Amino acid sequence: MALSLYVDTARWRAHQKSVIDQFPGLVPVCKGNGYGFGHERLADETIRFGSDTLAVGTTYEAARIKDWFSGDLLVLTPFRRGEEPVPLPDRVIRSVSSVDGVHALVGARVVIECMSSMKRHGVKEEELGQLHAAIEDVRLEGFALHLPLDRTDGSDAVEEVIGWMDRLRAARLPLHTMFVSHLRAEELARLQQQFPQTRFRARIGTRLWLGDHEATEYRGPSWTSPPSSRATGSATGSRRPPPTAGWSSWPAVRPTESAWRRPRRCTA
Repeated sequence: MALSLYVDTARWRAHQKSVIDQFPGLVPVCKGNGYGFGHERLADETIRFGSDTLAVGTTYEAARIKDWFSGDLLVLTPFRRGEEPVPLPDRVIRSVSSVDGVHALVGARVVIECMSSMKRHGVKEEELGQLHAAIEDVRLEGFALHLPLDRTDGSDAVEEVIGWMDRLRAARLPLHTMFVSHLRAEELARLQQQFPQTRFRARIGTRLWLGDHEATEYRGPSWTSPPSSRATGSATGSRRPPPTAGWSSWPAVRPTESAWRRPRRCTA
C-alpha cells in the first residue's frame, strides 16, 4: 500500500524559522530515515536556511549524505575501536565518549561527549585529567551533553550543564563550544548569558522537522470489504481527497527504505 507524506511547505518552513530564531547556532539533526522526509530532502532544507553543520546518526548516514550537504557533518553515534571503517571526508566530525576513543582518532575532528544524568555514554568527571594529553593529537570541536528529554525527578537541566562547565573549566579544558540536546530556548539563553565566551549549539531534530503537527499529514488508500464481497474476495478502495493548494505530496520514507535517489550534486 502506497503512503504519501503531504506537507504544507509554507507552514513547515515558517515553523523551521521560528525554531532557528529561538536557538541561534542550531545544529539540525537528520538521522534514521530522516524523520520520514528522507536525508536528501532535509539536507536541502538545511542548505536553504544556511546552517554550517548537519548532525547525522551514523557513519553510514554521513557517507551517503556527504554528496548532498557540503558543510560539516557531525556523527552522533560515538566512535568505538574495532568499528567498521567507512571512508569519510575531512569535514566529518566524530563524537567520542571515552579517553580511549580520543587516543584512537589521531588527527580527526572530534566532539567529546560528557556523561550526563542519562548515563548513556560519555567521559566521567574523574577522567577529565586524562584528556589533556589526548586532545593534543585531535582537532577538538567542542564538548557535548545529551540531556534527558523528561526530568521526572524535578532536576534542573541548566544546573546540570553548569555543573559540567565548572568541571571542564576546573580541569582547564577548552570551552569554546558546547553542543547540547533537549534544552528549551530560555534555558539555552540562560547558559549563553552565564558563559558568554562559550558558544552553545543545540542539536535539534524532532522539534525542528515535526514540531508543527498541522504542517504534515500522511495519507494512503483505505481498503474496505463489505460483507457481501467476502465470498469473491473483492474489495472497494477509497482515498481521501487531495489536500488544498499549498501542500506538496512526497513519498513517505519508511525506516527500512532508502531516501530518494537523485543525481549527486555536492562534492566531498
